Amino acid sequence: MFSELTAIGNLGADPEIKTISDGVELAKFRIAVKNRGKDAGTTWWSVTAWRGKAKYCSFLKKGDLVFVKGAIKSREYTNKDGMKVTAYEVEADEIKGLGKRAGNNEQRPNNNYGSQFDDEIPPF
Repeated sequence: MFSELTAIGNLGADPEIKTISDGVELAKFRIAVKNRGKDAGTTWWSVTAWRGKAKYCSFLKKGDLVFVKGAIKSREYTNKDGMKVTAYEVEADEIKGLGKRAGNNEQRPNNNYGSQFDDEIPPF
């Protein structure tokens, strides 16, 4: 079974970008997606991006509007209270910056690092 998310939302903070083994770049960030309907609230999604897509994320800033498309992954862990918790994350296949927040005059490339990257993605 395959689950996929396509969402447009605002970055909650600047993406965290780091280089892991073998020089592979990894970006992690969260986006706030407004739900439809009156008083529907907001859903927060955690997103991971690898390699070229992670490099693209270095141009994104807190508050920016972004398009994200990718597979929904789940992982289980035990929290500090000893309860089992399931967390859901999006492993991005496509990321596109759609606009910058007010007052952010930085230029960013108009690249869409989507499915053109066919390399293997390491497990969580």
